[in-house]
This record gives sequence, structure tokens and C-alpha cells, in this order.
Amino acid sequence: ELRAGPLWRSVKAEVKTGSEDLPKVDENEAGWSVKLTADRLDRTILAREGYFLQFQAEFIREELGSPSTYEKLYANYRQFVSFGEHTFSFEGRAGTDRDTGLPVYNQFLVGGAASFIGLADGELRGDKFCVASLTHRYRLTRMPPGVGRAVYTITRFDTGNVWRDPDDIDYRDVRYGGGLGFGADTAIGPIYVGYGMADRGASRFYFSLGTFF
Repeated sequence: ELRAGPLWRSVKAEVKTGSEDLPKVDENEAGWSVKLTADRLDRTILAREGYFLQFQAEFIREELGSPSTYEKLYANYRQFVSFGEHTFSFEGRAGTDRDTGLPVYNQFLVGGAASFIGLADGELRGDKFCVASLTHRYRLTRMPPGVGRAVYTITRFDTGNVWRDPDDIDYRDVRYGGGLGFGADTAIGPIYVGYGMADRGASRFYFSLGTFF
């Protein structure tokens, strides 16, 4: 699927909690957006075979009414392979601002059970990022018809980081995280319970019910 066309949005933000130095935002943006998606997964949730590839770009322009001009490019690739009850998946995600400087409300966010295990949701933010993930899923048992499909153990390993400037990118800054959890593909949606640890003493418990959008 290929989508391309003009983009308009209104951005409003104010500080409810946290540092008073956080910016308040009330502005409109306009530009162009392009998204290319190739989806060959056998299932949207808890896939066993296939690949997913997506590329997305935003070109925000002052001449169209935005307060600043910047670019945001993002790419995501996922590959799934199964052997019996075992499913292995690899995911690579990367993004850049092409050195144009992203506004704070549109920076890349990294962290969370589906993003970087061991970190809180959106804990890391920056103008550039790169993350690679390796996941192993084992089907423990099948569920009765009408209740769901199966229950799994899920082991995940993540590595990568975010950066503000290209001069800051260094392999010695790469971060690591790993986690173990249980997932169930139920009639009311996927359920996940897990625990993750990352370098620098970070750790988190995770629970989710329902599909990610």
C-alpha cells in the first residue's frame, strides 16, 4: 500500500506535571506525508510466518503555514519464522530528522514492552534512533475454541539507542535490554504479562490487554 498527500495537524500541549521548563505548544503544522507498507504476515497479532515492511516520511514546511521546516523519516522491518511450537522474529527500526531538528512533540520515542524492554513507555526521545529486537515465542498450550488460540512464553532482547545530534552517535552508547513474559491470544484480544531489565539498572513490569494501535 502506498499513501501520499498533504498533511495538516493542530498541536496543543501544556504542562500538567513535571518540570516547569517543559514547553507549552499551541500551533498548526502543514506539509507532505508519504507512507509505503508491505504486509505479508499470516496474522496481524502473534504472527508465525511472513514479513512486514513500512517506510514513512513527513516533510513539514514553513511556506505551507508551519512555524518551522523539518523532515522526519522512519523505517520498520519485521520477519517471522516458525519451527513447530517455536517462533522466532527479528525487528529493526530506525528514524532520522536528516539534521533538520524535530520539535519536542514530534521526536522519536523509544521504550516499553513492544519497543525497548526494560524501559518505561517513551522513556528515551531524540531526533535519531536505531533499535534491533530478537524475540522467541514458544506455544505452551492451545486454548479451547471460543476462549482463544494459545498461551505462549515470550523471550525478548533489544539493543539500540536514541540521539539528538549525529556527532553523538557512538557504538559505546548502545543500550541493551532483555525480558521474559507470558502471552495469551484470547477471544477478547492478546494478553501480555512480563518483566524486563535494561542496562544502567532499569527494570519494569508490564501488563497489557488488547491490540496495540
